[in-house]
Amino acid sequence: PEDRMRLVMIYIITQENIKQEDRRLLLDEAGIAPEDQVAILALFNMGVSLQQGLALSKKLRTKEGKPEANSYDISRYVPPLRRLMEEAALNTLSVSEYPYVRPPSTTGLDQVGADLRGNKLSSWASTGGAKPRGAVGIDGGVGGGRRVIVFVVGGATYSECREMHAAAAELGKDFIL
Repeated sequence: PEDRMRLVMIYIITQENIKQEDRRLLLDEAGIAPEDQVAILALFNMGVSLQQGLALSKKLRTKEGKPEANSYDISRYVPPLRRLMEEAALNTLSVSEYPYVRPPSTTGLDQVGADLRGNKLSSWASTGGAKPRGAVGIDGGVGGGRRVIVFVVGGATYSECREMHAAAAELGKDFIL
């Protein structure tokens, strides 16, 4: 009898809005005593709708069915690497925590080298070539300035790669992993 009562309760919870006559027939067919039927009817006090056409449950279903646009952005994990990339692009990284491998030159010789290389393509290269989706290169339009090489010991996660791609698009820098 307890198993029958559990099954009936599960059925009532999962199959919303059962008509009253169907519910009575179900309880009679299951052979549940009137004392136990009181416990099943107490499901209503726990928020389970026992009647068909309850307007409140329709409102709840429509509200749950339409997620807000910003709710996903708030819950999405943003790795700490994103903050580091933004600070690197704005040249606000702490030099004591992230020292230069080679100090930046103040004479502008690095800019001369960058100008000599230029953004020209060789005569045999075409700008319409096949490129992997999401790739950023010389003709990708993201460049503009120095490239930032990011080295992650132990490898990068999918979230870090996603944020690196998004940061490259937003900040106008080339981030190389």
